[in-house]
Amino acid sequence: MLITIYSPSNVHLLEIAGLCDAFFEANCRLNPAQHYRVRLISADGAPMQSSSGVRFLPDAGVGNAPEPSDTLIVVGPYGVPQKADGKVARWLRSQAEGSRRFGSTCTGAFILADVGLMAGRRVTTHWE
Repeated sequence: MLITIYSPSNVHLLEIAGLCDAFFEANCRLNPAQHYRVRLISADGAPMQSSSGVRFLPDAGVGNAPEPSDTLIVVGPYGVPQKADGKVARWLRSQAEGSRRFGSTCTGAFILADVGLMAGRRVTTHWE
């Protein structure tokens, strides 16, 4: 099962690390044929810096991550996120449409709402 994690700039590293560790732990208990595959996507795939200053490298950018995922998760940046640019917004909508499910952590919900994926839905999030 493919899990796609989209990371905006200024992300809380805990949002990424927590998800990756949770899927790692699940894989430790699953048959290898059932393992989760996790990929980290950013706007351009370039090295990034988290809000705490830790640098990390996404697997790809939205322009070269066309494979639909089973689950799309948008992680939260520090504070209220900036609006997604047009290319990212289109990619998120396309990924959500092609995925079995989508969601977010923390302020990632604001990004999903901004691109129209929360319209007509009841949602809950937390921040700070």
